[in-house]
Amino acid sequence: MRSFLVFVCFFFPCFCYANQGEILSYEIIEEESQAAQQIYPVNEQNKRVIKEKEHEYLINAMDVYALSSSAKLLALPRMVSAAHNFESDKNVDWERVIFEASQAYGVEKALIWAVIKVESNFIAHAVSRKGAVGAMQIMPDTQKELGLVNPVNAKDNVFAGTKYLKQQLELFNGDISLALAAYNAGAGNVQKYNGIPPFKETQTFVKKVMAYMQAY
Repeated sequence: MRSFLVFVCFFFPCFCYANQGEILSYEIIEEESQAAQQIYPVNEQNKRVIKEKEHEYLINAMDVYALSSSAKLLALPRMVSAAHNFESDKNVDWERVIFEASQAYGVEKALIWAVIKVESNFIAHAVSRKGAVGAMQIMPDTQKELGLVNPVNAKDNVFAGTKYLKQQLELFNGDISLALAAYNAGAGNVQKYNGIPPFKETQTFVKKVMAYMQAY
């Protein structure tokens, strides 16, 4: 396949530029298909064997970090989805909310901003398939602990999430990486493994947040 593409690009450069998107899409599909084969075996009729009602979509069962480099950029750590229209979030003054939360709990603005960016991409009504809600993707049990009544309210969610971040920072002596790991996987897992747990989701979450902090 690649030899054919080289041949076409050499003799028909205009064709290649015009169809670059299609070629890229094909490459991604091929890589994802190969990754899927490792998850779901194929029977004699060349059909994937999927347990009934195991997953609504293939990507929910797939290790998204094993996908192609282009595809995995589309997947947030918790696979959030907007429960409401994206337009409603444009009315939120995120910089102001983050500033106030930073002042209230003594947490760096860059850290708060980066967590929101990775968790929900500033979608106040984001809801994950695991049940995490809002801008900072707070789980129901944690909402109760923090006294968060309206998790889809941007300011309430960010204040609660920042409070939780502060708790993790204090628990792990200001170590941002460990605090983030605890935010994602729970403090118990960080203590159990004496560091960032060996969970791909958690490790990727920490790396992404740290990278966004530097870019803030």
